[in-house]
Amino acid sequence: MDVLCIIGHPRSGTTYTTRCLQRLGRRIDHESMGEDGTCGGNALWLRAAAGAQKRYILQVRQPEKVIASLPCIGQRLVLKWARRLDGWRQYQTACRTVQHAASWVLHTRLALEHAEWHYRVEDLGVDRRVTGRVLEAAGLPGDLRWPTISRQTNSRRHGPADLSVLPQELVDGIAELKEVLGYES
Repeated sequence: MDVLCIIGHPRSGTTYTTRCLQRLGRRIDHESMGEDGTCGGNALWLRAAAGAQKRYILQVRQPEKVIASLPCIGQRLVLKWARRLDGWRQYQTACRTVQHAASWVLHTRLALEHAEWHYRVEDLGVDRRVTGRVLEAAGLPGDLRWPTISRQTNSRRHGPADLSVLPQELVDGIAELKEVLGYES
């Protein structure tokens, strides 16, 4: 019995992919293990039913969009008085961008080590080869039509991330991974 584990960094479109595969009859859950597998960005992708053959596939989304749309990390822990400091907002935004970029780079590198292959969520329903391969990995005929549902399934509206605040090491890591994943730098 194969269990499909589609792994993706949070905000990479795993909710969208889960809902599409569910519409096609697969019992794949988001962020938890369903009967046929899981699709999500957390550590649950490391678990599967005892004796099951696990298949790991990495789903990615354009990195600047992922980094910009991540929720604030530890925002409630910021002291109220600190917000009154000059430049606090810019400092806070820069710190979050660095955290989110580092998280994306580390997660993506780890996932690439475990994944059999990867695809870009932007290609689902557009590129027949990618769509067919994902459908077949989910145990479905590769020529099925990809469901038409809103890609705004779990969206947060944000502008692009300001990557100019990142240390060069992170900029280089993002550029390297964008090339590996098929995104233009």
